Amino acid sequence: MPVQLGSALPLSYLLQGRPDAFAGPAVRTPAAPRPPESLQHLKTLQAGFGAFDTAHETVHGNSLLGQLFSGPDNRVSLDDLKAVAGDGQNGQYKHFSAEQVAAARYLLSHPEELGRLDLAAGSPEGRAERLPHPDDIIGQQDVNAAVRDTEAFAGSQTFISRKPAIPGHETGDRTPAQQDALDTLSDPLWEHDPQLFLQTLKEHRGDIEWLRNYARALGSDSSGKLFYQSLAADGEDQAVASEALDSLTKTMSASDLDLWQFKPTRASQSEVPMHTLLEADQVNQAIDQRHETLSRAPQYPFKDTRIYDPYDAMLTVRHPDNAAMISDIAKRYDLPAPLLGGVVAAEMDFDHGPEDVVQDGLWRHGVALRVGPGVNSVHTDTLEWAVRYLEDHGLPQAAEAKRYMEANPQRKSAADLPSSTEEAAIVLTAIDHLRTGGANDPMSSTDMAFMWGAFRTGVEGHMPNAKGLSVDELRAGRLDSEDAQALVSATGNEHARIGGNAYQSEPYFEALNQASP
Repeated sequence: MPVQLGSALPLSYLLQGRPDAFAGPAVRTPAAPRPPESLQHLKTLQAGFGAFDTAHETVHGNSLLGQLFSGPDNRVSLDDLKAVAGDGQNGQYKHFSAEQVAAARYLLSHPEELGRLDLAAGSPEGRAERLPHPDDIIGQQDVNAAVRDTEAFAGSQTFISRKPAIPGHETGDRTPAQQDALDTLSDPLWEHDPQLFLQTLKEHRGDIEWLRNYARALGSDSSGKLFYQSLAADGEDQAVASEALDSLTKTMSASDLDLWQFKPTRASQSEVPMHTLLEADQVNQAIDQRHETLSRAPQYPFKDTRIYDPYDAMLTVRHPDNAAMISDIAKRYDLPAPLLGGVVAAEMDFDHGPEDVVQDGLWRHGVALRVGPGVNSVHTDTLEWAVRYLEDHGLPQAAEAKRYMEANPQRKSAADLPSSTEEAAIVLTAIDHLRTGGANDPMSSTDMAFMWGAFRTGVEGHMPNAKGLSVDELRAGRLDSEDAQALVSATGNEHARIGGNAYQSEPYFEALNQASP
């Protein structure tokens, strides 16, 4: 699940989890509209739930045993719905109102809507959320959840709910896509291992109509979660998921994509808009292409830790709470928010390995094995250098940096995202002044990527233990002529002269430099 504002992630979380977070628009065409009368009938069921609850007994009476246990049971069965639907013969309504009869008839004639209603709330233990078995039994909480869901999805043309919409056994035959959805969600490992989902996508590759119906039956939350898990796979699996997601979103309206949200994991506190996952997929493809280019230059090896990937990184920095935190810190240090967000994303993707995960978990418990805690791995000597630099050059940001250091003398919170991000901002502010001498020099995405290269490797002759760029290279925004030409010749790409670190990270800054989706 994504890293969120103020999170103090335990070691077990970082070892097992993936971050919660936030994606770009695709070309879309409208899908088939949802029946407009659904909400009206659901509200009728909600308002008269008690009458529906006892409808079978009202019409047919109680058995001798039933008389001993008669009364509402907070459950509406198919028999109850059929009892209501059978009223109103010849226009004469004996037990129920015309609206109640219409609602019952609507639900019985729309198995998908009834299947969605059946699973709307899930069981109190959450069983239906893990392993949906439609049983054609509707509870009061199902109705309440379905009304809220239907109101939320009023503008959608593809999804009808967050939860699955799969008919029960007695409401009619399921379509092949609905049965496939039930099979997928009946796998007890579906939230952690999407292999059955991926195999199902492969079997129906290129069948757009099936894909839309399959996602519709899964519901927005389950389908989003499955795509998220699948896109983190490697090789053909990732390609299959990416191809299917691209095909599906091209058939969706803007409202569909706005409403398509999901929780990356069961423990997630907030939902992720599908826009973010689409953006992350585009960034991932761009980075993969750049890694392929850089692989042709072995003298300039690039490091990719792969604990986190672009899906984790983009979902984290686009998460609304995190985006607000990044924007606030950037403003206080007079930095572009896309620069600071891009550095967080690049550090998370390229420079946060297993040893860093272990270190951060220990750091939060007072055990400091190394000196670069947090996602941004800011070393103590580098941080101290940056604070001194700001003070020595009389920069206004020195006061903010001093306040941070005084509030965190032992860097006890440095492994947490907000503190790690502020430490990165302090260092970036010093590097930027070293780059420009204080001149107002707006940054392009390439400039920001080169700044991350300097942040990662240091600026020789100025930053402690630096082994990367010279100050002249920093100011020029590219490698010196000899190194640059060697990299360009090896990769066959003129743009690679900005250096391997900057070249591989640039897609992050390009994405974040665009307006938030």
